[in-house]
This record gives sequence, C-alpha cells and structure tokens, in this order.
Amino acid sequence: MAEAVPSDEVRVLVYESSNVQRRILEAMLKLAGYVYHSVFTADDALREARSGAYGIFISNIEHSDLSGLELFWHLKADDNALGIYCIAVTAGERIQTVAEALDSGADDFIRKPYEELELNARVRAASRTVLLQQKLTRLALTDALTGVANRRAFMERLGAEVSRAHRHGNTLSVIMADIDHFKRVNDTYGHAAGDVVICDTVTRMGTGTRQSDLLGRLGGEEFAVLLPETDAKAAMALAEKMRKAVDAETFQVADGCALPVSISLGVAQWTDDDKSAEDLLSRADHALYLSKEAGRNRVSCAETARVPVAEHAS
Repeated sequence: MAEAVPSDEVRVLVYESSNVQRRILEAMLKLAGYVYHSVFTADDALREARSGAYGIFISNIEHSDLSGLELFWHLKADDNALGIYCIAVTAGERIQTVAEALDSGADDFIRKPYEELELNARVRAASRTVLLQQKLTRLALTDALTGVANRRAFMERLGAEVSRAHRHGNTLSVIMADIDHFKRVNDTYGHAAGDVVICDTVTRMGTGTRQSDLLGRLGGEEFAVLLPETDAKAAMALAEKMRKAVDAETFQVADGCALPVSISLGVAQWTDDDKSAEDLLSRADHALYLSKEAGRNRVSCAETARVPVAEHAS
C-alpha cells in the first residue's frame, strides 16, 4: 500500500479494465507528471482508495467484478475515503449513464477513447479541488495560534488510537499539561504576552516528541500529548523532560520582560478498565489535578496511587 499523500502532491489511483486503455491512460498521466498507481480488482481499488494515499480515483463504470457505480457509492459512504475525487469513465454516449455515475458519488466523468487535452484539464481541475479540500481540512484541525492539533483533531486521533489499543492490545499513554498561574500572565502583561507564552510553551514541549506522537492544544493554556506504543514509565520520562524544558529558561515577552513559566503535567496509560478515550483523558486530567494540588511545576501519574513523582517549587 502506498504512503500517505504529501500535502503538495495529488496522487491518482486508476482502475481501468481494458489493458490497452489502461496503458494509454497511464502514458498520458505519466507525460503530464502525475504520480499514479493502477489496480486490477475492485477489492484492491477499495483498499487503496481507503488508505488515504490518493486524492483522485479514475475508474470505469463497467467492470466485471463490481461496477464503477457501486465503487463510487462505497467510497462516498466510507469516512476513510469520503474525500477522494472520483472520475467516472465510460465508452458510451448515454447521458443517463453519466447521470447515474454522478448520482452514485462520482465528481466528474470522461468518455473513452481518452483525449489527452480533456483528460489533463479534468485531472488539473480535480487536483485543484483536492488541494483546496486538504487545505480546508488542515485549517479545521489546526490550532490557529500555535499550529499544533486543535481539540477536534486531537480527540479524533485519540479515539482512533484507543480503538487500536482496544482491538490489538497496543500500549498507549496520554500526557495532560497546563501552564501554571497563566491568568496572572494575561492580567499583568496582557493577552499578547499570554499568546507568546502559549506558543513558546508548545515549542518547548514539542522538542521531545516523536513523529508518531501528537501534541495538541485542547483550549486556553491546556495541552495534551498522545503517545502511541508508550507505557506510563516512558510517558513519565517525556513529561518530566517537557517540564524541565519549559522551566529551564525565562520567557521573553513584550518590553523585554523575562517571565518565569512552569507547567504541571498528568500522565495516564490505557488500561482494560478504560471504556473510552474520554476515560483515559479523564485519568490523565485527574493526575494533572494532583500536580496542581501538590504545588504545581511537577508531574503526576494516574498509575502511581495519587503520588506526585516530581517535587519542585513553583
């Protein structure tokens, strides 16, 4: 299965039943500079389309195993493939066939024999649509101030990782973090200074994360880190590293003011007693509460019987 689509590239998935027509189509796509991949069965087409690796799907309406109409319908009914741009291909002249394809979920159509000028124009139009859709999706899932995942994106990913952990027994941990006495920063130095503190905190927290981890801003001065394939011990070590990174140096805000800033953190690992993503997040949030109650600027773990593991003055 292909890798995920880069944000600046739209890959094309091809399901063309005719060997001759497929070679013609592939040659045109290659000449135009598109990255494409051809499949030879409906099952392969559905699997690849759902992988998230492709932005455009070009398929015949007529296939021996599953019709293009059914393929389009299945894809548009699947959350994992809903965004793929479908181009229906037909050799017929009937308007009704085209209408049925569009009603089944196709976004555009093209007739055979392929005309290079028309094909390129339609794929370019599809690419513009896909890239715009990707941009809007990124904006909808990104915190505007910090550039990290927003609450919606974090919770969606957390839900997916929890489902994976539940099915396969994968290890999973979550860190909750909160900037200590943040209201004082806003009240004393203004919201612009508060924004600087939030952004710099995110930068410092992110230095220790892996590509597979997800750092998100849940709201205000509250953050969370999703750690797949990570147990509580490793999560605690990362949380302590984050705490030290934030506490190590003062934050430079407007008018040359140097502010000491600290964070409190709570850690929880997925267990069989957790019934949902909210349960895991709630236990991490409770561990964060313990850190706050114990004096702030420390890390607590939900798995250590309410004992704060790092004792540091605010």
